[in-house]
Amino acid sequence: MRRFSRGLKSFIYFFVLAFVLLHSAVFCFSERLAILPLAQGQIKKAYDLYVSASGDCYLVFAREAIKPFAGASYKWKVVLGKWDRKGRELWEKPIGDYYGMDNRFSLFSDRPQEIFIRGVIENRFILWKLSSGGKLLWKIERESAFSLPDRIAVGDGEGGAFVAVPAGLFPSAEKKDISPMEIVHYSAEGKQIDHFPLSFGKSPENSWLPSGPETMDTLVGIVPISSQQFFCYGYTAGFGPFAANIGQTMDYGWLSSPLIVSHVHVFARQYDRRGKLLWNVLLPGNWNNLVVSAFSTSGNLTLCGVSESFSCPDGSFRAPNDLYSLQTFVFRYSARGELLWCRQFGVGVSLAPVAISTAKDGRSYVIGEIKEVYPQQLTGSEKPGRVFLACLGDKGELLWIEQFGAMTSTPFPSLTRDERGAVYFGLRTPRFNTLGPLDDVQLVRFVPGS
Repeated sequence: MRRFSRGLKSFIYFFVLAFVLLHSAVFCFSERLAILPLAQGQIKKAYDLYVSASGDCYLVFAREAIKPFAGASYKWKVVLGKWDRKGRELWEKPIGDYYGMDNRFSLFSDRPQEIFIRGVIENRFILWKLSSGGKLLWKIERESAFSLPDRIAVGDGEGGAFVAVPAGLFPSAEKKDISPMEIVHYSAEGKQIDHFPLSFGKSPENSWLPSGPETMDTLVGIVPISSQQFFCYGYTAGFGPFAANIGQTMDYGWLSSPLIVSHVHVFARQYDRRGKLLWNVLLPGNWNNLVVSAFSTSGNLTLCGVSESFSCPDGSFRAPNDLYSLQTFVFRYSARGELLWCRQFGVGVSLAPVAISTAKDGRSYVIGEIKEVYPQQLTGSEKPGRVFLACLGDKGELLWIEQFGAMTSTPFPSLTRDERGAVYFGLRTPRFNTLGPLDDVQLVRFVPGS
């Protein structure tokens, strides 16, 4: 009996110990990772998500799609919603009802008291500015000859915005050397302060560009360096007599370029506030998935992209099994355009970045998609998440990488860190039900471990 009592006590002791350890592990896991659903079951189409430095997030999405009559195009009811860092909805604001499947909306902000929406709707460009409480401050609408990719807009640090807007499709008789696009500067009150053509410059100092219409350039993004300077980056392609068609763009780089294009390089150019070119660099090597971030008061820049034929200039060549595959590279440039270092990461697997953020200590956080093909015999539950989050050191070395989501998940191109070191980003996962397609959207808060 005494032996039985001792055995029972031991069993209870180990059971309690296991229970405590299990719950402490769950508590640690919940402290490190929080996945919060947004507008569950209500999102017909999620356009963009933006996370502020406080962890609050904005989501622009279509709540429903209606066909007014048989054979008509869908009419999308577009709204903007805001949630706090714990996933509680704070407010929702209707943006408008729009026809068409290819409408695009993106979010940006550089101050906590406001949020901008950039919309491309058929042949119209629209810019909204709202307060953090959801009040519409102003709205600008103008015609544009053709659409550009999303996200070519940034705040100016003073409540205004720099926005890339397509110029006319056909040059006028008076203006034959028309730039493919222009940068428009709007004030905090929505007034146009200035605008200048973003010429892709066939000038002598840009010796890597041919003198003539043999190149095609696609602007991908703008990054503010300071209140007086900003940085433009994108793809430049050539050669061929038809490559200069202004209506043709390479939204995704080399993989979306016309067949006549022989190469797709990366251009990176820094301008002052009036549009004067300060410096430019060219990266050869057929590129895709280009993302850029600026950090610190020094104006240093971090670039990350995917190439099928590039090797770092310091002699660190690709591994033999990577010679003919898409590989990911990261670069650090000084404020004067000098290459500080170049590194390849994700060796043996194709990683497609969609956003990068650089902290004050020089570390970079990259979010994107894993383009690896998994064995067909694996079931859905056995396949790891398609979304990756990686941390790179101040010299580009890979410190850690984590996977999230499902095999059909994609990340939004917004990545934010709060003052405690937590990383915030959003996931979109499509699914179908009896009412048609839906998007499941989740806000992810991840605290990296040691």
